[in-house]
Amino acid sequence: MKNENRIVSPHLNIYNLELQSGLSILNRICGLIFAFYLFYLLNYVVVYENLGAYHFFYTIQYLESYFNVRFNMFIFSGIFLILFLHIFCGIRHIIWDLNLGLTKHLLNLSSVFILIFLILINIFILIYLF
Repeated sequence: MKNENRIVSPHLNIYNLELQSGLSILNRICGLIFAFYLFYLLNYVVVYENLGAYHFFYTIQYLESYFNVRFNMFIFSGIFLILFLHIFCGIRHIIWDLNLGLTKHLLNLSSVFILIFLILINIFILIYLF
């Protein structure tokens, strides 16, 4: 029996709404930014680890001066925002892999929850840092 109305790519139906597709694109961009930041951070640690214990004190002083500047606190909170967005979207994708929450109403609701949690976490991080 031939079914003419069969969907070719059923997994793409979850991205019909603008909010879900926007979060998906943002999740991928944030994953790239976070990967580059981790590469930078690991490179920084390896360079200062190879200098030996003599420079450990200077490294601590540099890190303290680095995180005392207000502008860098926004970068630090931005990295946490990227991390939490990536975590929340990853959890949502795991739930989708279990075939749960795939209705349009639940997709929209999960995207709104992700955005609300991100805003709340960013507010708490900014309050904590400043």
